[in-house]
Amino acid sequence: MAGSGLQPALIAIIYLCPAVSGATVGIRVWRKRKNRSLGGDDALICLAWLLSMVNTVIIHFYVLKTYTGYHDEDIPRESIDWKSAAKWKHALATTYNPVICLVKASFLWSLQKLRSRNIWIRRCLWAIQVINAGYLISVVVANLIPCLPLARQFDKTVPGTCYDAHAFVVGTISVVLITDAMVLVMPSWILYDLQMPLRRKLVTISFLSLGFLVMIIGGLRLQWLSEKFRGKGKSYSIKQSYSALETNIAIIGACGPTIKYLFSLIIPGLRPHSGRKRASNYGPGSRDSSHITRTNEGTARQEDIEMNSDWHLNAHSDEHPMTAESNEGIMKTINWTVSSAESITNRPTTKDAQSDSRVAIQPTQVL
Repeated sequence: MAGSGLQPALIAIIYLCPAVSGATVGIRVWRKRKNRSLGGDDALICLAWLLSMVNTVIIHFYVLKTYTGYHDEDIPRESIDWKSAAKWKHALATTYNPVICLVKASFLWSLQKLRSRNIWIRRCLWAIQVINAGYLISVVVANLIPCLPLARQFDKTVPGTCYDAHAFVVGTISVVLITDAMVLVMPSWILYDLQMPLRRKLVTISFLSLGFLVMIIGGLRLQWLSEKFRGKGKSYSIKQSYSALETNIAIIGACGPTIKYLFSLIIPGLRPHSGRKRASNYGPGSRDSSHITRTNEGTARQEDIEMNSDWHLNAHSDEHPMTAESNEGIMKTINWTVSSAESITNRPTTKDAQSDSRVAIQPTQVL
């Protein structure tokens, strides 16, 4: 046997993926715990990461069992335990889809916590959640029992029947890609109606649309699996890492605000403009130094707008509240509320929006 080919690189990639996504999730949990804003969406993303780690270990054992990464002519096929390899493959198929579905559920939950006033946005978010949950249950059951009896999945000499594996894989990946596209549309739809600077709106949408990379990897994975079913797959490649790449990039993509926070540490332009707050001193002999510019329709200067709670935009970020430092004057903060286009045009508020008394989270935690 001449060397191990690409197997060491393949194993390194499949472990690097959950390491990076785990660090991202850890920073997300730390920030939200610090802000006392941990919620169910964070629990789901943590569970998804744990399953992705299990998935990574399974891929590792499958790669070792089948000598994946070796040149085809260097694989000792007579020494491969194909029954054991089939069991690892079955475990891999069973754990892959739950990761993707949990990530989508977490991301959609984060968007739902914003309490959009647009009833169609709320309905679409719930519809995608239901589709995602239904897909999760059905695909897990189908993956657990691909053959009757199940033993035939690992030993083709056992009498029984199995569904068409190729058609099943194509169908499941197609559903994943379609729901990916549906999820990606939602952030743009939600932000479209908000009155905020175009540059900041585009930056926010871009960080909430990292799932586009997941769709690209999913498409490559579909092509690779189709080649394998047609007998055109090559062992000497790192394409087996597509599953780990897809699941962990999905986890990172669902942590868009955390990625934005990390980039803001080195790119000042991504940081909140909280430093623009000014104080007004009204002491003896002092003059009004408010420096607040009022505009029509209750709007504020665009460069000072930060996303705030309950689908409003405030003129200043609430992340760094001002406090009185001395008794020489009054420290005053003025928040200018900028409503969505829906409220500016005086559209009647829907009954659902009026009856929803739940408090929306800070969009700075989501967006």
